[in-house]
Amino acid sequence: MNARIQGGEPHKPMPPAHARTMPCPVLPPWHDWALHDAAMSRAAERAAATTLPVHTLMARAGLATARLVMAVAPHATRVDVCCGPGNNGGDGLVAAVHL
Repeated sequence: MNARIQGGEPHKPMPPAHARTMPCPVLPPWHDWALHDAAMSRAAERAAATTLPVHTLMARAGLATARLVMAVAPHATRVDVCCGPGNNGGDGLVAAVHL
């Protein structure tokens, strides 16, 4: 049975646990993922920034990062978050707040 991602193409279901010999990667290879180059990502970010309140993109990126960390390491008792001075540093600080 194929499932359909909202607004996307049908994708193959995940193989059963007994068929996997290694841990499931963050982006499973059995899905077709639409990836963008840096210019396309910047254009999408600029378009979104014009319609959203000031720190919305940073809040969303930080929350998504925190959720990914919890999905990858749900039983971790400690997570180190290192942030630089740029825009991604703000994303990291928001992620740290959620973790």
